[in-house]
Amino acid sequence: MRPFNSGLSVVLFGSQRVAMKQGGVVTYLLGDHLGSTSVASTASGALASRQTREAYAFGAMRTSDVAPITSITDYNFTGQKLDSDGLMYYNARYYDASLNRFIQPDSIVPNLYNPQSLNRYSYAVNNPVNLVDPTGHAPQYPGDDENNPDPCSTDWCWQNRWYRAHGYNWNDKKGDWVMPGTPNPKFYDEAITDAVIAEGGVTLRHAIWTTWTWDQKKVVARGLSIFGAKLIDEGGLGYLARLLGNAVNIYLDPFPPLPGDICSYACAPPPPVLSSGNNIFLSGGVLTSPTGYMDVVHELAHIIDWHSSIGGRRFSDAWQGAPLTQYAVDGAFQPAERFAEAVSVYVFGTAYRNKILPGVTDLTVQMSRMDALLSGWY
Repeated sequence: MRPFNSGLSVVLFGSQRVAMKQGGVVTYLLGDHLGSTSVASTASGALASRQTREAYAFGAMRTSDVAPITSITDYNFTGQKLDSDGLMYYNARYYDASLNRFIQPDSIVPNLYNPQSLNRYSYAVNNPVNLVDPTGHAPQYPGDDENNPDPCSTDWCWQNRWYRAHGYNWNDKKGDWVMPGTPNPKFYDEAITDAVIAEGGVTLRHAIWTTWTWDQKKVVARGLSIFGAKLIDEGGLGYLARLLGNAVNIYLDPFPPLPGDICSYACAPPPPVLSSGNNIFLSGGVLTSPTGYMDVVHELAHIIDWHSSIGGRRFSDAWQGAPLTQYAVDGAFQPAERFAEAVSVYVFGTAYRNKILPGVTDLTVQMSRMDALLSGWY
């Protein structure tokens, strides 16, 4: 049950309002296929209000043979709030059911390839019998599962496909996508996976006798997406691409010959070894590991380091603070490994696969410093 206003609470089943309670009186709310509040009944089941859209599919001219629904609740057509001025609030903008139009233009064009989307005042691409528009931006089929893996058939689905790949989740109560504290990106198809990788400034390379599978690509894309989500206030993946120099190559086996077999699992050799510090080499083991995306972030941290400069030194040379993980102590490339492990802890927190060493006392200080460093404050 969620407080609604003074003395009034509503009960939600998913995103649908099913009951309300005010002054100790319970009223049950029944909706149509669009989620509109159409019938209200008392706790005993007696009819309190019944309204229908007899003439206008766009939500106007709702009639009642008992009592107007507006005398019971201000949640009206498709479950949106009806203001005292007769306009309905659709989160991004207001809708006038008497005009069959929004009263402000859409701030985005959700689907350039649908001519109906080019009319930025139209409601639900002029298909109000089948579609709803909970965000005020893009129509959705009522009851669409935001995790639906099927090919998209609505503008909302296309938007959701992009947002989920970037770590956002759909929030029914807010009617919008939100970034959770722990992003969990989902890739509906290989095309959106490729798009995330490209947006992060990464090109996937392979030998002529090998090729990247979609599952392998998803490991790279997941690491990029979660890293980008951590930098969302600075611009997300686009900002991360700039930190990486916009020219990272990630190679799938075979690995280059390096002394001591130090690149047998994953590595990002520093310049001038193997070009100018833009290359990451990943083994099949990384790309099949459940935590392989964390290794991707670790190697991306090296690329950031190779391209960095603070007071004439690389970030890793200037980094202060105790090693946070055992690998930060034992890694072959120092102080680069200490810095890359600090970046990984910054991105994943205590969920990082290399556990934070006991006895670390300056973790909060290091994370604040890392936030400032990667945000460009230094």
